[in-house]
Amino acid sequence: MVNELKIKFGEENTTKPIEADPEQMKILPVNFGVEYKKMLLYLHLFISKDYLCIPKRFDKLILSLRTAYAREFSLDKEQTSYSDSLDALRLSLKGFKID
Repeated sequence: MVNELKIKFGEENTTKPIEADPEQMKILPVNFGVEYKKMLLYLHLFISKDYLCIPKRFDKLILSLRTAYAREFSLDKEQTSYSDSLDALRLSLKGFKID
């Protein structure tokens, strides 16, 4: 599916690893099997530094964050409500950098 999207949006179809750059990219494949812990750690950093503000209308995402349970930055999806919303949030932070 990633390859088809890249073709549709006129992007170079390459398999070599690349850094996320929102100015240069539209489609960035993400391997959750490799990056899931790193993405959860990054989300934790965003929240702990008060860099993230979620409007009240995103009640499922807020519930997901409130019920999220992780052990060593590995999310327990059985105990987390609406884990897909949490995954979408983790993906949306891929293009941002914090110090």
